[in-house]
Amino acid sequence: MIRGIVPRYRFRTWLFSIGKHIALMHLRKLRRQAPEETLPEDRSPLPENELLRDERKRALYTALEKLLTDYRQVLTLLHIEEMSPAEVAQILNKRVKQVYNMTDRGKRALKQELLRMGFAYEDI
Repeated sequence: MIRGIVPRYRFRTWLFSIGKHIALMHLRKLRRQAPEETLPEDRSPLPENELLRDERKRALYTALEKLLTDYRQVLTLLHIEEMSPAEVAQILNKRVKQVYNMTDRGKRALKQELLRMGFAYEDI
C-alpha cells in the first residue's frame, strides 16, 4: 500500500473486477466477429422488413441518447450488453435495488421519448 492512500476496495475485489471487464470485452469482440447466419433463399427476410428493423433500431438509439445518463447507462448495460443487475450495480457503484428502480424509470422515460418521436404504442 502506498503511504497516505487508503484503498477503497480490497485488492482481490479490484483484481476480479479487472478480470471480469477483460472477459466481457473479449466476449463482446467475439460476438461482433461471429459470422451472420445465412437463410435459404425462400426464407430470406424481405428488404422492407430489414429496413423497418434498422429504422426502429436507429430510433431506439436516438431516444436512448436523449435520456438521463444514469437511465441510459443502466438500460444499455442490462439490455444491450446483457449484464446482470448485480454486475450493473457493481459497475455503476450502486445498490441492486437502485439498478431496478433506475431500470423501471428509464424504461418509462424511453417509452415517453419514443411516443414523442411518433411511435405508436403497438410499435413499442
